[in-house]
Amino acid sequence: MKTINFLALLVLLAFATAHAQETDPNIRRVYRNFPLVIGLQFQAIGLPFKNFKESFANPGIRIGTEVSLTGRQAQNWAQGFNFGWNYNKNAGNNIQVFTQTIYRPTIVSNFNTDVRIGIGMMRSLHPTDSFKQINGEWVNQGTAGKTMLMVPAGISVGYNGYSSSGTYVSPFINYEIMAAANYNRIVPVLPVSSFQVGTRIYLVNLKERK
Repeated sequence: MKTINFLALLVLLAFATAHAQETDPNIRRVYRNFPLVIGLQFQAIGLPFKNFKESFANPGIRIGTEVSLTGRQAQNWAQGFNFGWNYNKNAGNNIQVFTQTIYRPTIVSNFNTDVRIGIGMMRSLHPTDSFKQINGEWVNQGTAGKTMLMVPAGISVGYNGYSSSGTYVSPFINYEIMAAANYNRIVPVLPVSSFQVGTRIYLVNLKERK
């Protein structure tokens, strides 16, 4: 119940902050390419919707950008490019680099949702030094870990106020599932879930009036 209340509070705060931004009904909804996308993410190793509460013990960051696939007059389709890092004391820290195709329709007014799927790489580090037997001796391999092919898919809700001038932010909340291949012989596919709170920051003023 505490987790549900916390998520509800995050949604209300994000939308309240966005609604306070100045908007102009005469501004055409022009998509701005290459926003700065930043956010906090919380990661859990395991099947989706499992150990959701414990994922908040594994914080991380994500930065990226995106570009419209349908021109500046629409944001329905976009391509995102992301870099992420997560702390995980038990399973080891990991780094993600990936791209996703995003479908982002408007729900009502300036509120939108999106679904996304893509491909990338995850570098999973060992939480402690690992050892490998070479010529009958155990040799320290450090915490280098391994690189895995990753397929990330997610869904989110957000707000875009289409500010009439200057820089503005477009907050969102995202839930994502990642499948990392060839983790080890026992777990060939590593399931990872990620909850993210972030914003797209539009730095360049590309408004167009009717």
